[in-house]
Amino acid sequence: MAEKLIKVTFKETGEEHFFGSYSAIYEKFTNEDVGAVLGTIWNTVRLTGGKFENDKVLIEKMGVTRKRRVKNEEL
Repeated sequence: MAEKLIKVTFKETGEEHFFGSYSAIYEKFTNEDVGAVLGTIWNTVRLTGGKFENDKVLIEKMGVTRKRRVKNEEL
């Protein structure tokens, strides 16, 4: 099962953070920290196929593959 992971890299420090959604970024960081509002990121990512970049951050949408769980009754 593939899921998405959002990687945010701060250019000044190289610090990386990982989120399950774009809106989750703003639970931890402000518009000023990121250098853009959420709507700008959504629109840019949609047009570029998963990437947003400005002078403060690089935000990339990545795929994550998880192992399928086996339920007890399937054992």
